[in-house]
Amino acid sequence: MLSTLYKGNCFFCFATQISESLFYGKKSRSILYVNYGTLLEKLGLYEEALEQLNKSLNTKGFKFSGAYFHKTEVFEKLGKKDSAINSYKEALHQYDKSSKLKDVYNEFFNELYRQDITIKINKN
Repeated sequence: MLSTLYKGNCFFCFATQISESLFYGKKSRSILYVNYGTLLEKLGLYEEALEQLNKSLNTKGFKFSGAYFHKTEVFEKLGKKDSAINSYKEALHQYDKSSKLKDVYNEFFNELYRQDITIKINKN
């Protein structure tokens, strides 16, 4: 199903993370929700994207900055500016707490950098 929906350059990275998520527990499932939410966002399915991103954020003990960042992107597309600003700030806070996934190979699907967040905050 996802392969027919997503026609980006990094489907292999996305598919690899999905398969790994099925075997490695809660943290990986949380990443799966972020990636699936990101995919839904890019497809314009904003309410469904928020649902997946919230699932990630509700996974006990795991608050990835990427979930907040993409949730903010959805809020902006829905015209919810106040929610977007708060979510960007939370993304930055989580990023600074080093809650983002470290990838030694620099192949993490949709990698998020601190600069990505600060640019968006300064833009608003």
